[in-house]
Amino acid sequence: MHETEWFEQVQPTDGLLFLAGGVFVYQTEAQMKEFFIALADRFESCELFFDAMSPLAVNMAKKMVLKKGGMSTSDDADGWGVKSAKSLEKWDERIRVIDTVPMYQGVKTGIPLTTKVKLFVPDLLGFAMMMHLRIDNAGA
Repeated sequence: MHETEWFEQVQPTDGLLFLAGGVFVYQTEAQMKEFFIALADRFESCELFFDAMSPLAVNMAKKMVLKKGGMSTSDDADGWGVKSAKSLEKWDERIRVIDTVPMYQGVKTGIPLTTKVKLFVPDLLGFAMMMHLRIDNAGA
């Protein structure tokens, strides 16, 4: 997240959309804040769609991956977990949360009941979500 030189190669003409999947969870909260503010500093306006996990889900996933990989589960490596989508708006007045949708919402049809339950529980507990943010300098 530290490298933003590539921003200069992006020349938006009619809006700008960033998509990120399975990436931000490997960053720290400080890195994510720095990245979003750098986007706001460079671009007049842009939107982002990305997946996010709660802090509890990040810790659980990290332990499962480390255990399956035969590594120590006492690893203290950070991972970005979103406590509250609205808390991102406190990072900078140019950041606005447009929508947050539970990760598995709408994908529960035509699948076995056991799978539905496995997808329902994480959504109920707010473990994973899709987030839509807008960064806009016009209102700032």
